[in-house]
Amino acid sequence: MEIKFVTLSIKWQWLIKDIRALLYLTAIKNVLMVIGLIIIYTSEVFTFQNVISLWSILTIATTALILFTWVSSNKVDYKSFTVNKNLFKDQYKISIIHFLLGLFALLNMQIGRLTVGGFLSLDLVGTYFRHALIMSLVYQVFNIGSYNRILPIVFSKITDLRIYDIKKIVIKEHYKVIIVLSIMIMIIFGVYTTDSTGLFKRFSLDPYFLTGLIIATIIKTRADLESLILHGSFKENIILNLQFLTLI
Repeated sequence: MEIKFVTLSIKWQWLIKDIRALLYLTAIKNVLMVIGLIIIYTSEVFTFQNVISLWSILTIATTALILFTWVSSNKVDYKSFTVNKNLFKDQYKISIIHFLLGLFALLNMQIGRLTVGGFLSLDLVGTYFRHALIMSLVYQVFNIGSYNRILPIVFSKITDLRIYDIKKIVIKEHYKVIIVLSIMIMIIFGVYTTDSTGLFKRFSLDPYFLTGLIIATIIKTRADLESLILHGSFKENIILNLQFLTLI
């Protein structure tokens, strides 16, 4: 047992080392993207085509480097490599619920966009997506700073603690999210009431619409954190049923 544990630890060390290399490459790509955007913006060639071209070039180059790094660090004897079809089939059977969860989440998002595009004018569609983009950035910060940080804590303790105790951890984390988003609302209205440059008008931003989206984000983040308990308890089918209800 001890020998197996040592072998497993060594494997995990190599895996962590590989993942760090991939993360470094991704971070470098993001830094270069920011620098490139600044250069494009200051050189007065800030067009959609140039931004997409920059993003495409950096993404393709980074993907190639990540693939090369992964293959070179994982020496596989491809001559002796065999494919177990049943293994792949079993994996798909196990992952079907997770696939449907992602599919329903995608459908929920696209239905909202199609509804907005079908009933609003082009100007209002642009205004809507500008606000939605801001909130998507806020949601990404939540995923990185809150959800992904608390995920291993919930999963590691869910077998040792009562669900009530795990829920207390989730609620405490969500209080932090509420505080941060509440401060964001206060900053928005503080800037809106004291702004003399017409910043909100220039970018077609509505503080009341932003506030509504922030409140919706508070509700969504609570649902995401609560879902960790169900994921850790292997009850993804409950999440799937709830997502299906929101879809219809």
